Amino acid sequence: MQSSEDIAPISGARKLLLVVKYEWLKHFRKKRLYITLFLSITVLLLLNILLPYLMAPLAGFSFPGDTPLDFLGGGFFGPLGNVWLVLVILAIFFGSDSMSTEFENKTGALLFPNPIKRETIVTGKYSASMLMMTIVLTVYYFITWIFTMVFFGSSAGSLFVPFLWSYGICILIAAGLLATTFMLSAVFNKSMVTSIIVFFLFIIIMNIVGGIFNMAVSQGNFQFEPWFLISYDADLIALIMDYPAEHFTLGPMGWSGVPEILTGLLTVLIGYIIVPMGIATVIYKRRDIS
Repeated sequence: MQSSEDIAPISGARKLLLVVKYEWLKHFRKKRLYITLFLSITVLLLLNILLPYLMAPLAGFSFPGDTPLDFLGGGFFGPLGNVWLVLVILAIFFGSDSMSTEFENKTGALLFPNPIKRETIVTGKYSASMLMMTIVLTVYYFITWIFTMVFFGSSAGSLFVPFLWSYGICILIAAGLLATTFMLSAVFNKSMVTSIIVFFLFIIIMNIVGGIFNMAVSQGNFQFEPWFLISYDADLIALIMDYPAEHFTLGPMGWSGVPEILTGLLTVLIGYIIVPMGIATVIYKRRDIS
């Protein structure tokens, strides 16, 4: 019979993998991967394929456009322009209850006494959720590229490298949205409250703030790039396909800002990933189960 001294301690890496495994299984039990895959593909097919196809004869525009770029980044109907909605949905599904579930359901009474540091739990939860989001986004991009090849054939090949850049930026934006959702989940400690706040913050409030900057610049009051908004930096997902030299332009529809690539990516990395995850970890470590 082995004594306690003969049992090798579990390494930190293995503890992390265990947390990732059980968080992954939690998402699977709740069928979140299948639900988000269904929702993301539905958004793609309805908003980017079916709706513009039906509206094209009535609105007087062509579908899928004259070039692959017209299809991929074509404003509201472009798959890369619409991916923001998919990102917010994914952040809500995979992050809204991430930091609060042990406290809401009192499961932390079983989890926390185990010899696993809480920062390891946070990192494992985030890694598992981010992996799920990456799978969904990879499928979204894969189907988008298949449609691009079907519509435009070999001419789509010239955009493959920018398309990969767009995919990479999209994953970074997703990581920022998820980390910020983790922080909000830790702060408010209620999954439903977190879901509502995430939706209003990223879909409504940031659009309003961006619109205020749009109006102010178009009226000549000032010219300031709202680099601090992740929704603004997320424009790079589509704009990277044909990144322009000008970062501010005035057109018939008013002001249009184009984020600086390095500024946007650093903003997301520091302001929406590193800082929120640090705050979420501190709160998670200090909170007690009441």
